[in-house]
Amino acid sequence: MICPVCAETLPVKLKKIKLSEYAYLVCPFCASYVLDPLPGIDDSKKIYESDNYFVDTYIGYFESTEIQLKNFNQYVRKLIPYLRQDSLIAEIGSGSGAFIMSLRNHGYNNVIGYELNPHARQMAKEAGLDVRAQSELFQNKSSDTDLLCMFDVIEHVPNPRDFLTQCKDVLAPDGLLVLFTSYNNSMASKLLRKMWWFLTPPEHCIIYTRESMKNMLQDLGYKVTDIIDINCYFTSVAGIFNKIFHKLYLDGKPGIWRKFDKNFLKNYYVPIYHFSDFLIIAKHVH
Repeated sequence: MICPVCAETLPVKLKKIKLSEYAYLVCPFCASYVLDPLPGIDDSKKIYESDNYFVDTYIGYFESTEIQLKNFNQYVRKLIPYLRQDSLIAEIGSGSGAFIMSLRNHGYNNVIGYELNPHARQMAKEAGLDVRAQSELFQNKSSDTDLLCMFDVIEHVPNPRDFLTQCKDVLAPDGLLVLFTSYNNSMASKLLRKMWWFLTPPEHCIIYTRESMKNMLQDLGYKVTDIIDINCYFTSVAGIFNKIFHKLYLDGKPGIWRKFDKNFLKNYYVPIYHFSDFLIIAKHVH
């Protein structure tokens, strides 16, 4: 097996993190966690194109615009130094469009979202946002995008090297790629071990370190310009219960954690200081 991050051949014997019927292989070369077995492209599309994906996975997702904006506002503030008022911005994995809303609130209107899930696309369109099928981004290949963003997306991609190479086709000369994800050598992951909330197979199929992400991007011809730690994340109290129940494998029992979707706890939000996330900004070098 080839590591999908560093492209080194993995040895037969290596460290594993076992979770129920899944296991993450720890690459001895780049320290990334690689799900075994990795889902195929068709398997991934089946998961994310399901009408119920967001409803079943995230507590009150389509009703939580306010809390999503709190998170995206802090990301947008980090990106403002890299933006012009007329920058063409694209987002892969837009969901219901909260990042686009945040950009508009900051005065950036030249934004297009791309999303696999048809229900999320429809919700975004009903909110007056330009969110299209993800396939349209790569069919166009116009090479005029100034900023291409992905928030909590890259860990879902089983073939990141091919995918990020494809992303270069739509970026303008010196255009920027922005990725947001969690890193596996954070204090939270070390303390919580198997209970770390980011270990969620089969959706999260590759979990990086900051170094492995940087090295992969540079190996693909990007120039990494900045790595920014994001230490705080706002979430609902119901969302916290959701993650706890999920990690305890109670979500297989009908109604245990999904009942919180209609519970008053979803209306209460708290900041979680977890020191696990980062933004990485890389330039497309021709």
